[in-house]
Amino acid sequence: MQQQVKGYDWTKGTKCVKLIFQVRHISFPKGTNMTEQLPQDTPTANEESEYEAGQADQQADQIENAQEPSESKSSKKSPIIIALITVGIVLGLCILLCLGVQFYPLAMEKIFASQLVGQEAPNFTLTTLDGKEVTMSELQGKPVVVNFWATWCPSCVRELAEVQAAYHQHLDEIHFLTVSVDHNLDTVESFATERGLDFPILFDEDGKVSGLYRVRGIPVTVFISSEGVMVKRHIGSLTEGKLIKYLEELQQITESSGETN
Repeated sequence: MQQQVKGYDWTKGTKCVKLIFQVRHISFPKGTNMTEQLPQDTPTANEESEYEAGQADQQADQIENAQEPSESKSSKKSPIIIALITVGIVLGLCILLCLGVQFYPLAMEKIFASQLVGQEAPNFTLTTLDGKEVTMSELQGKPVVVNFWATWCPSCVRELAEVQAAYHQHLDEIHFLTVSVDHNLDTVESFATERGLDFPILFDEDGKVSGLYRVRGIPVTVFISSEGVMVKRHIGSLTEGKLIKYLEELQQITESSGETN
């Protein structure tokens, strides 16, 4: 006897139970592969080509995505590299400019040295710090050493002690003249007093004498024979050994010229 419940058909439920019971009692031969009993769809040639094309597109997308970060990194590095190169070029030009400013006068001095040596020393008249006039042409008969310097030049100041010692040692044999290219006479006088310098210091305020001797950088020392000919020209600071050597050569030239006469 079937019981009726409002809203539910018991007939349908009975059928479902019978169907499940029948399925449980279905038997298959041993070794049967259940997957083989199910129908399988075989892909067509078009489907295979579409699948391969899709795989290729996916791989291309992966490669492109992998390259994007490196490209972005390189794009970020490019301005930095350009900036570093620019800074390096500017620094290099500044260094070359500084070196040029420093060594150009010395290079010109070497050129002038080769041109002036062997020529007659230009004549000039300058006044010493104590008011005495000195004329170059009136000093012939003795060798002359003319040193161009300035109080603000470290190399010049460094060699003054050697010049002072040589001045006292060869006082009766060689004339020593030091030409200051400073622009302030009081500065030179104070400097000479503080250092105890007693050799003749000439003040070349307008730079005319320096121009006559083509002085482009200091210190420069010109060695002039007793006959008024420039025989040596030294560029840069003089050491004791170099100064002694120059003076010996100057004396030898003077002695040889005296023997000839």
